[in-house]
Amino acid sequence: MGSHGHFLAPKTPEFTPKSSVTYLKLLGQNGKIAIMGRKSGKTSPQNPSLTKREQEILKLLLESISLKEIAINLGVSSKTVDFHKGNLYRKLGIQSMHELLVLFANKEIPESVLAAKLNVSLPKEFVPAVYKNWITYNDETSSANFLVKSKGIYIFSGSQGKKHGSNAGAYGFPDIETSKAMKSMSMLSFNVLGDGNDYLVMLPTSETVDGDHYFKKFSTVNGKITTITVSINNDLTQWGYSGILKEFIQDHIMYLQFHTACNGRSFNLMIWDIKLYQT
Repeated sequence: MGSHGHFLAPKTPEFTPKSSVTYLKLLGQNGKIAIMGRKSGKTSPQNPSLTKREQEILKLLLESISLKEIAINLGVSSKTVDFHKGNLYRKLGIQSMHELLVLFANKEIPESVLAAKLNVSLPKEFVPAVYKNWITYNDETSSANFLVKSKGIYIFSGSQGKKHGSNAGAYGFPDIETSKAMKSMSMLSFNVLGDGNDYLVMLPTSETVDGDHYFKKFSTVNGKITTITVSINNDLTQWGYSGILKEFIQDHIMYLQFHTACNGRSFNLMIWDIKLYQT
């Protein structure tokens, strides 16, 4: 579609652990977790159960507790926590905190993660944003996938080409109430689990759809949960491919857009809890 590449049908890839682990199962209400075998569903030496200490550390990691704080909570050294975390990652077939939360996103993210305490002060009253469907786009050197999960969790992944102008992104089309709220909001916010890349969040209008979108650029830290806020009056910058300044008319907002800014690299961003504020 012009300077933004062409539309592709949405894809729905699933995160696949690097080992033969098939899935995780929460056992009862005590939070114990076992790794189930691929065929029989029973644990085996190749797919061992997590130890009690690994279960404790997994629970705390999913609550976004730092290794230092985990060590204090458990009364052990940080090196001991790091050792158990390494064993935990090996058994789950993952290599990072990002992969751990993506793995749980494909199953069930604990409420403690979704409601993580973040150092951002936000208004109490908001409209939860609902987007009916998402359409991805990319040029011939890039790829884009946008996976919609339960609880309003989205996983935006793919790769962006190295050449100048390479692009990949996704458009989210709001339902009626969300569209109405977007046209009168003073701010929007959303949570991300970072991958170390930069992104743009855009608010295309009928005047700017050809490449003059207004946007805010944000950076992420790999494995860190961050709340991104966008002030309508203070944070938006015009992309301006045409070189012609176009007025941002909020009442003409069409959809929400995420766009990569990580030339030559792959990306994997988890997004959730999109909120619109009226004051």
